[in-house]
Amino acid sequence: MQQTVSWKRFSLLGVVTFLFYLWMAWALPITDTVESNYALSAVTMMKHGDYLSPMIYDIYWFDKPIMAYWGLIASFSVFGVSDLAARIPSVVVSTMTVLAMYRVALTIYQVERIALWSSIALGTALEYWYIGHAVLTDGYLLLFSLGIFYYLYRGITDESHRHMVYAYICAGLAVLTKGPVGIILPGIILVLYVLLNRRMDWFKYVFSWKGILAFIAVVAPWYGYMYVTHGEAFINGFLRLHNVTRATVPEHPTRNWWYLYLVLLPVAMLPWTSFTLRGLNEQKHAYIWYWSIFWLVGTVLFYTCMATKYLTYTFIMMIPLALWTGMGIHACLERYEQSRMTLKVFVLYALSSFPVLLALAAVGTQIEQINSSWLWVSVVVSLVGLIYAAMKRNGPTLVYGIFLSAIVFFISLAPSIVPIVEGQSGKPLATLVNRMEANTQADVYQYGTYQTSLTYYLGRNTVLLDDSDNGDVWDAGKNIMPKISSKELLSNADRLQKALIYVPRKHQKDFEKMELFQKLKVIHQDSRGTFYSGQ
Repeated sequence: MQQTVSWKRFSLLGVVTFLFYLWMAWALPITDTVESNYALSAVTMMKHGDYLSPMIYDIYWFDKPIMAYWGLIASFSVFGVSDLAARIPSVVVSTMTVLAMYRVALTIYQVERIALWSSIALGTALEYWYIGHAVLTDGYLLLFSLGIFYYLYRGITDESHRHMVYAYICAGLAVLTKGPVGIILPGIILVLYVLLNRRMDWFKYVFSWKGILAFIAVVAPWYGYMYVTHGEAFINGFLRLHNVTRATVPEHPTRNWWYLYLVLLPVAMLPWTSFTLRGLNEQKHAYIWYWSIFWLVGTVLFYTCMATKYLTYTFIMMIPLALWTGMGIHACLERYEQSRMTLKVFVLYALSSFPVLLALAAVGTQIEQINSSWLWVSVVVSLVGLIYAAMKRNGPTLVYGIFLSAIVFFISLAPSIVPIVEGQSGKPLATLVNRMEANTQADVYQYGTYQTSLTYYLGRNTVLLDDSDNGDVWDAGKNIMPKISSKELLSNADRLQKALIYVPRKHQKDFEKMELFQKLKVIHQDSRGTFYSGQ
């Protein structure tokens, strides 16, 4: 019997998720290096009145497609430029994805409890919580990839051209979010899935001409405009550098760990990982089980083979993980709703939940930069939940205890990490600059490390003081901020007199070796670094 959506629970899920992710969003400043690029680009585009071509530092740049910038521009236009407005698009997208997961799981499994817990587990998973607050493209990509995942599955198994059209539309939106990988990766997974199932007749749905036309209709307007407007500069910057080169040349060679995504795999769904593994054992030999396996393994292998690695790249693997988790929670509740678990079974279920939350919270209380008073509440709740669940040892007590502990942990974590987030942001520096400038605006320079967020919060470009001659592909293609050499600054007395130079503490010794250092005076110094002015 086909189950219908409970609109009351669906609406409640949406409201609670939105408020959960909105909590403390206003207190988290924009950080470096990634968030500040998106936020500054959106502000720059608004300043120039160009809502199609990404810009930063008053020049065009082609790091990512347009979708995330449109989200930020829309939010800034409605709410004004602020920390909260910068994070509202991520909050909205996170909420939409949780709701979409509910609908997808309900349609696939026809059991509302599985659908509800799949969406709840996704919304309270560690990696999802982190990315759901971040100013990144990955949240958008997960939402559109969930559409690709579901509609490809329905299009193939139901042999439906209509669902394939929907899948191609979602792929088009993914390509407007992240680039060609939005269709290349799902395409590879789909082709391998069809081949290994030996269903050659499915290829007429894989290459549905209606779907391909729908995809072109979604992506052609923006990509066509960019090529007509910017020509080879767009091709070289976006496709060659930020897609092909990033896949073949490591952007951060010292962090190019081949095992990165294998380590991330069990961490992503914490504190629900035990239930994820339980759900993996359900519905074996069903098409959805195989499709989920292909999606997970294909995603991990694909990005493991890429030269450049980021923690967020495999975020779309959360789709099958969340579905399995919902299945695992349902199985636990069904099996142990009335009966009592053995101690061994309880420990296996609880291993990735209460102890992990306790450990994370306890470690957090010992970190000097963290406001630990909030986390102590989480420690108490998790400890009480663990003890009570161990006494009862039934499914509902365990599952609801983990859920409550996770909610309290993340609510406590948000205000606790504000000092750490501020340490990764140029917002405090911008406050200092505004205070030191008084009525005379200085020319602000940064040495050693360039913080784009300082430019964002000041509302004007700052300049990188750079004597290096790297000349590598990433220096030329990504470090496009205004630059000046120390010799050039020294040779211009008027410019030097108006200069305000910030040197982070870790670069202090190198800066003192420069000739420029002798011509400067200290005007402010703290644990983060030193501000100098020209004499």
